[in-house]
Amino acid sequence: MLAAAVVVVALRVTGIGSGPDLKWDPNLTDLKVYLTAGRNWRNGEAIYSDDPCLGFLYPPLTAVVFGVASLVPFRVLALAWTTANGLLVPFILRRLGLPWERALLWSVAVVILVLPVRETIMLGQVNLMLCALVVCAFYPGGGTRRPLRAGCQVGIATAIKL
Repeated sequence: MLAAAVVVVALRVTGIGSGPDLKWDPNLTDLKVYLTAGRNWRNGEAIYSDDPCLGFLYPPLTAVVFGVASLVPFRVLALAWTTANGLLVPFILRRLGLPWERALLWSVAVVILVLPVRETIMLGQVNLMLCALVVCAFYPGGGTRRPLRAGCQVGIATAIKL
């Protein structure tokens, strides 16, 4: 139930309507930029543009990842992306040591009150996903097995962002 609340708050942050008309018109500006670069890569076009405000600024590897993601219809991807970002907040807090119930409760407050988290979700940025990779690298969780070494996880995050 609390996980659903986190997702609803994340969807609300990105533009779900209120009242009987629950029209969802997400902003997700950054996600659109990533997808444009991905489509351009897939079509053999330039992934970087001269647009100083909304140009793609990431390494080519990121365009390859979003080239695959751009095959998914935007509304489906937007819903999945927003849901994943919303659920990453309690996942990160859980990895940092909070019990699940507290992590879910705090997540609602974090998504509403913490501007960088709210804007990451609202704009469809990659920041929470990268944060989760880094947190998993340094806080491996309850198990002793880690599928990837910490350096690999940090390296993947770095390859996507820098």
